[in-house]
Amino acid sequence: MDQQPSVSVIIPVRDNGEHLRASVDSVLNQTYAAVDEIILGVAPSTDATEKISKELEVANPRIKVVSNPSGKTASALNAAASLASGDFLVRVDAHCELEESYIQEAIQTIRRTGAANVGGIQKAEGESRVERSIAMGMTSRFGVGNSKFHYGGKEGPTDTVYLGVYEKKAFRELGGFN
Repeated sequence: MDQQPSVSVIIPVRDNGEHLRASVDSVLNQTYAAVDEIILGVAPSTDATEKISKELEVANPRIKVVSNPSGKTASALNAAASLASGDFLVRVDAHCELEESYIQEAIQTIRRTGAANVGGIQKAEGESRVERSIAMGMTSRFGVGNSKFHYGGKEGPTDTVYLGVYEKKAFRELGGFN
């Protein structure tokens, strides 16, 4: 049987203490067995994000924390990616929860198609009335335009993807995020 390529999940984190545990749990509960590490690029935060990040790191040897003093998303992703040992990088945001087969399907798609980057659908949700209103706008072509990651569609080339799964070698050749 073909061995699964290893995966490093990189998560930029700033002021997401409320959602961080659920996001990390969604990664830990993936059907893909070769998720070797989760690297949190943690920025200075006004909530309990930094404390929660350290607690997660202590509780699970697959979780690593790297400092992101600038607070910029690209800096967090690049710092996390620089530590990544996996064959593939999976970007996750600290406020999102992945479907349990997300990584499995993404890696299968890359291997089958040779794509440099694949992603899924951004399914906006909310708990409060304001959050639900924003989510409604995020699922409207009037609110967000025509990008496939909002609605889905046929597999194939697109202008952008939500989050993103990359072969680490290709990611490094492109020079990371800016």
